[in-house]
Amino acid sequence: MSSIKDDEVFFFRLGNEITKTRECMAKRTKLCRFVNMFGAKPKALAVAWHLLQKESYLRNGLKRKHLLMAMCYLKRNISESEAHALFEVDEKTYRGWRNYVVEKLARLRVVSALI
Repeated sequence: MSSIKDDEVFFFRLGNEITKTRECMAKRTKLCRFVNMFGAKPKALAVAWHLLQKESYLRNGLKRKHLLMAMCYLKRNISESEAHALFEVDEKTYRGWRNYVVEKLARLRVVSALI
């Protein structure tokens, strides 16, 4: 299992690839775009990812990209056709993983305590 710091870096890099943020931009600008797209900082997503990994009965094939898809949906409510272009996945795949991850996030004790 990777560390939270490693996952934070991974989420930041993957999020910047998805948002097509250029490498030459300032880190602050890249972080702002990340938060605007996914609704949280990469560190928060890394912590959520680690909490999800501790859940029992996770579906095989869960990837960090699926967490980004769910967070993007929660933040921006993007359509399935937009998600197809943005995440380069089939609409049905997007719908299935998005719903699965949102449901798992809602059941995390940290998240449900805030609701």
